[in-house]
Amino acid sequence: MSTAPQDVIKGVLKGDSPSLRSLRWDGGRRRRLAFDYYREHQVPIRVARIFNTYGPRMALDDGRVVSNFVAQALRGEDLTVYGDGQQTRSFQYVSDLVAGLVSLMESEHTGPFNIGASSSSPPVVRREL
Repeated sequence: MSTAPQDVIKGVLKGDSPSLRSLRWDGGRRRRLAFDYYREHQVPIRVARIFNTYGPRMALDDGRVVSNFVAQALRGEDLTVYGDGQQTRSFQYVSDLVAGLVSLMESEHTGPFNIGASSSSPPVVRREL
């Protein structure tokens, strides 16, 4: 059963629907909700896909690759590399993310727009870290 985007948003605001936090792990669902609302109500939106971000105040237990590596290094453990280590990741510092988000918000681009990958900074192979 599908719920109209505006009903989901109203429910979240009233507190009788899943919280926005529970939606954060499902990027496809968030984008679909935003674009449905945009199409139905012609409300300007901006959709960003954010890549691995690091910087001050990262929680060591948040489960992301950078914090996992830092936490293991601080404990003197070997860094865990899953698979064959050939997976690639793009990393960005938090201030670069903020600059990208501000630029996106000031633009007319609806999205989705990738923030964090560029041709000048190729992805890192995890085994090379």
